[in-house]
Amino acid sequence: MSSPDADPNEPYESRVMRHSLCAYSGDDEVRDAVKRTNAKYVLLLDSSMDELRKHVFTYRPEDWDGIDAIGGSVGGFEVVLEEGNMKLYKIIDLDQ
Repeated sequence: MSSPDADPNEPYESRVMRHSLCAYSGDDEVRDAVKRTNAKYVLLLDSSMDELRKHVFTYRPEDWDGIDAIGGSVGGFEVVLEEGNMKLYKIIDLDQ
């Protein structure tokens, strides 16, 4: 299984968001990546690793650390829909 980090075709913004989106409220590089991609929402699906590994064997948490860490007291995101441990977050425009 290959990491997305090894993909030379992955856009820079994608890599920044995969690894650092949780730092959105305090990191200009992340905010610029969000702006350039026009990202508005983040969807976090069921995070149960036991169940996830049965179905999505290519998922590696270290490839998605900046997204998986969203939640709790992380600033810049607003929960707009939640069911169980799945959440849809709106990315708040901090430049307004």
